[in-house]
Amino acid sequence: MNRELVSKGVVRGLFGFALGVIVGLVFLWAGSDGGWGPLKIALHIILSGVQGMVAMGFTIAYEVESWSVTRCTVTHFIITFGTYFIIGFSLGWFPLDKAFTYILVGCMVVAYFMIWVIMYLISKKQTKELDDELKKWKQSKKE
Repeated sequence: MNRELVSKGVVRGLFGFALGVIVGLVFLWAGSDGGWGPLKIALHIILSGVQGMVAMGFTIAYEVESWSVTRCTVTHFIITFGTYFIIGFSLGWFPLDKAFTYILVGCMVVAYFMIWVIMYLISKKQTKELDDELKKWKQSKKE
């Protein structure tokens, strides 16, 4: 990866961290019964930020020109889901229940399949536009 791509990832990661902290605070406020101590609250906020940082920072996978849309999506899925799974279970965001785990994995797979379809369609449209421009350029060279 080149430096520019890594820099974009860092900037996006910092934005994602801030966004993750905000989302973590909202969920903490909305879902907490007030029984958490300061250490658990701090850990929740920090790890929410880390989750946001990873999810946003690794969107640079979609900018690696030599990768297919499928490879970008699978790479981002593995990194993001792995982080979410580890953080979520360690903080007790969801129960260690076999059925719930299957539902969680299913929801993530469906969401990422939808992302893949959207990115595929965008990529296909961009490719068609480039092909059309190339045809116009070749036609103008013949004249």
